[in-house]
Amino acid sequence: MNPIFPRALTILLVLAAGLRAGEVKVAPAEEQAAVAHRVREIFDAKCKQCHGPELARPKGKFGYVLDLKRMADNAEYVIRGDPDKSDLYVMVRDDEMPGEDADVPALSMEEKDIVRRWVEIGAPADPSAAAETEPPAPAAVMPKPARPFWEQALRWIGKFHPVTTHFPIALMMVAVLAEGLAWWTRRESWSQTVRFLVVIAALG
Repeated sequence: MNPIFPRALTILLVLAAGLRAGEVKVAPAEEQAAVAHRVREIFDAKCKQCHGPELARPKGKFGYVLDLKRMADNAEYVIRGDPDKSDLYVMVRDDEMPGEDADVPALSMEEKDIVRRWVEIGAPADPSAAAETEPPAPAAVMPKPARPFWEQALRWIGKFHPVTTHFPIALMMVAVLAEGLAWWTRRESWSQTVRFLVVIAALG
């Protein structure tokens, strides 16, 4: 037998094994939703304390552990289809997360298996979480009924409230000052000013 043939076959087998290791395993939609929901529950119970969205300074400089889609899109933590190359899974597998200073225990074997399965099937997002964060549909805006003419007229007159109320009061205050100046200087011009201010204020 040609010695080159076994070597070539070995190389092909190694390459094929490598391709299969990074292959995303296709899973039914029901399983994807169930696994994603369970993973989010695990992260909420075991990881949110250090990587929750409400933290001002989360550890590892990421605080979106409950956002599965964003976590899966970060190749530094998740390699879809390859748990053993995904730092997120490796850290929980080796009990590096949660850390020693966390108030929660490490993940159980069952929880680790769920996280591993999540990465194997492509790290899907949790559809139920997306529904929770989806903003409610805006309520239908009912058209306002037409106001009667008299109410519209009163509202239009009300626009002149500063001119008809506050401005005359200011004129009366100035008239008092002018009256004092008229008494102090004994000038007729100040008396005329007082009369003018009082008439304008009364009209207002």
